[in-house]
Amino acid sequence: MAWQKKPLLFVHFLALCLIVSWFIPSLWKIIDTHAFYFFNSLITNNKYIQIFWAFCNTRRNDWLFDLIAFFFCFSYVLFSPKGTRQNRSIKILLAFVFMLSIFFLNHFFFRYLMRIERLSPSMLLDATILRDVVPWLRAKAMAKKSFPGGHAITGFLFMMIIAASTNKRWTIAAAIITIPLLIMPRLVSGAHWLSDIVLGSFLVTAIPASWIFYSPLFSKVLSYVQKRDPRSHQPDPSKSSS
Repeated sequence: MAWQKKPLLFVHFLALCLIVSWFIPSLWKIIDTHAFYFFNSLITNNKYIQIFWAFCNTRRNDWLFDLIAFFFCFSYVLFSPKGTRQNRSIKILLAFVFMLSIFFLNHFFFRYLMRIERLSPSMLLDATILRDVVPWLRAKAMAKKSFPGGHAITGFLFMMIIAASTNKRWTIAAAIITIPLLIMPRLVSGAHWLSDIVLGSFLVTAIPASWIFYSPLFSKVLSYVQKRDPRSHQPDPSKSSS
């Protein structure tokens, strides 16, 4: 595969616009504050809604998402058209290896090198704290180092794995699963600012991922692996569908 210059340039143009926007006085302070009160308002007086969002901010929900993500990828491979299962398996595994590398590099960079201290909105603004309204679930609602959002990084990486390995339908389905289960809960609870997600999680995943998938790198590594396994040479017809 040749260089995909248009999407590569678009990602970097979008990244540049977001970075420049950070230096516009009070812009993100206003956006973050209004976004926080909007998402936090979703914690209504309805106890079932409170329990739902509280559960989504626990380790149990993380395990649930991991399980769903596994079966999502497994189903994509299992229901492959005839002769394409091996090819799909290689693409999923290879994309996972690349994304895992990005995850650990980001984790090391922000956790051990930069050590950015940023209090979450629930620690600074008047908020409904999930841990107070549903104490028995012990939901995460605060963070002293909220930038970037770790769960959002995981969610974006999962969606990028699916986008790189499958087609648009599977990518949309992955987004429908990821956004409410992994990205929105931390915004609702006040554990992260919106800018933690947009300027943090999205940028630190989108930029390196664009160089992997919009350059010849991914396709060349994939071709190398496929050449070593003759069973994977069949084309995947799903890539031509939308």
